Amino acid sequence: MTSMKLNKVLALAGGLLLLLSLVTLATLQITVKTPYPIYINGTLYLPGTYTFNSPVVIWMPQYYNASTYLVHCYYYLVMPAELYYPNIAPLVINYNATVEPAYCQVYWLLQYVGFPVTAYVTYVTPFRQTAVERVALQTGYYPQGVITIPEQVYIINSTTEVYVPRQVINLTGLTPYTLGYTYYYYVSVNQPVPAVINGKSGILTSGFYPVGTTVTINSSEVVGPTAVLEITAVPQVFTVSGPMTVKVSTKLVYTAPTATAITTTTVTSTTTVTATPTPITVTTTITTPVVKPPVWMMALLITLAVLLAVVIALYVAEKAS
Repeated sequence: MTSMKLNKVLALAGGLLLLLSLVTLATLQITVKTPYPIYINGTLYLPGTYTFNSPVVIWMPQYYNASTYLVHCYYYLVMPAELYYPNIAPLVINYNATVEPAYCQVYWLLQYVGFPVTAYVTYVTPFRQTAVERVALQTGYYPQGVITIPEQVYIINSTTEVYVPRQVINLTGLTPYTLGYTYYYYVSVNQPVPAVINGKSGILTSGFYPVGTTVTINSSEVVGPTAVLEITAVPQVFTVSGPMTVKVSTKLVYTAPTATAITTTTVTSTTTVTATPTPITVTTTITTPVVKPPVWMMALLITLAVLLAVVIALYVAEKAS
């Protein structure tokens, strides 16, 4: 009786083992739905539908690194169960399913050439939030979005600076980018001096000037009606290509005023007229100008006339007597 019971138990156990083996070796269809390859049972698979024996172990690293992009996925989405599993450990599946990495952040490779300037990366997180991250820009992976480089001055040393204008990079794929900038060099001048700078008259003083700036220092400058400032500089003409020193010396020279000559020009115009002679009667009236005597002479004449009248009156009276 005891042996019969033992045989029944062994038969039952054998059936259970056979059933378990059949379940274990069940065929499953796993669909990989993702632009990024994932590991199934230790082998890397591209998107597609595959057949496996149960159970199936699926794993995708939190960061998937390709040659041009990097992907960080936070969850697995498993269909048809519509369950999200955190992407922190391999996922074991024993039923037909579609597996898709979910809530992924894509990072693109920026092939950057330039200085490690300050920049701001603006992007949308997998959880639909807008984020802004401050970085020291260099070659590397950045979240898909917009990189803004604000206007800034990158100081190399006391005599060399780099001016960086505002720039914007749209990072939506592999992006080679070369930083736009201009070198500025310090020009030391021992005294301000009039000069032509990049074709415009001005005053050259100590300070930073962009590379390629052309300078011609004036050789003289009029400072008054009778004064001229003579200028000697070393160098007198130069183009900024690095830090430099300019030595200037001046000398004030006085000059005598120059007389202005007035020239009178007489122009004689001669006109010759040729015509057929015609008898012409000409009546000429000559008017002699009357010269008016001065007042004192008129008074004298009046006085003489009065005296003459008196003399004549006396003479007539004497004859009558």
